[in-house]
Amino acid sequence: MLSDQDGAVRREAVEVMGELKTESVLAPLARALTDPHSDVRRAAIQALLDTGLLQSDLLLRQALKDPHPDVAREAERALRELGEPRE
Repeated sequence: MLSDQDGAVRREAVEVMGELKTESVLAPLARALTDPHSDVRRAAIQALLDTGLLQSDLLLRQALKDPHPDVAREAERALRELGEPRE
């Protein structure tokens, strides 16, 4: 699904990965952070946050350097949220 030509399909696949909350999604989500479509990259950031995995921190920090300002802001927001206690 992440190799589908349709960006919307890739975005939906990324969103589902965030629900899995398992380390096996980290590598595919890392690849999604380099997707040509900013919507897919933003969805990957949210999915990393949704996993609740501590390893997401490093990937989110890398996303701060994204050339698209909305993606970089989304990464910044996710890192702030990741630093807050989860209920």
